[in-house]
Amino acid sequence: MDEHYVAANKFGPDYYMARFTMDCSTTKDGYFDVLVFDRDGPETYVEIGICVDPPYRTKRLAHVARCGHVNVFYHNRFRCMNYPLN
Repeated sequence: MDEHYVAANKFGPDYYMARFTMDCSTTKDGYFDVLVFDRDGPETYVEIGICVDPPYRTKRLAHVARCGHVNVFYHNRFRCMNYPLN
């Protein structure tokens, strides 16, 4: 079993989880940027997927996540998923 395996991961072995504890009232209308790095460095291509319609466009190479939701991003890909925690 992978040393990074988390039982709550419903997506499979090639997905990694990060859990953030944050005050959603400090975000931009409930959204925030997420920068993804792996052993080779930061992602080289990020485009906001259709699962998120944030009230702003990031000026950085970043995904935009919705606070209080499960956000699933695909490394260097357009595809994403977003759904409420409940």
